[in-house]
Amino acid sequence: MSGIFAGLTIFQWAMITFAALIVSPMAWDKFKSWTSKPEVEPPPKHDCESLIDVIKCWEHLKSCCEAKGLTEAAEEVHKVFPLFAQGKDET
Repeated sequence: MSGIFAGLTIFQWAMITFAALIVSPMAWDKFKSWTSKPEVEPPPKHDCESLIDVIKCWEHLKSCCEAKGLTEAAEEVHKVFPLFAQGKDET
């Protein structure tokens, strides 16, 4: 093995060093991702103290479904809570 390294020219050593410098940040990031624990975000806190807060959450869920093109899901949400949407359907 030492015979292989002894036979390298200065240019070859420079290319090996250059390649190591390019690859080392990627290898270091991969190593850090293997050794570190994934950060888990805590779920967002919602104030559900009154009926108004619950209705706001329902409206947000329905609008998110509609924004993502999930019309079937938005209809199902409407079916689960039809009283919340009654005022919106009339307008």
